[in-house]
Amino acid sequence: MAEIPEQQPTRSHSAEMQGEMRENNSTSPRPSPPQEKPRVLILLVAQNSDQSIPH
Repeated sequence: MAEIPEQQPTRSHSAEMQGEMRENNSTSPRPSPPQEKPRVLILLVAQNSDQSIPH
């Protein structure tokens, strides 16, 4: 019986992840998605800066 309740939250989390991905396009209420985006942008900017600036 203990295994059934554990499986339900995991399914709900997967549904929430899909909802967050769709919400990110319009609005980002939760702080977790916004933190991931800046990291990717920083990586892209870092790569661009490395390419533009000769070592």
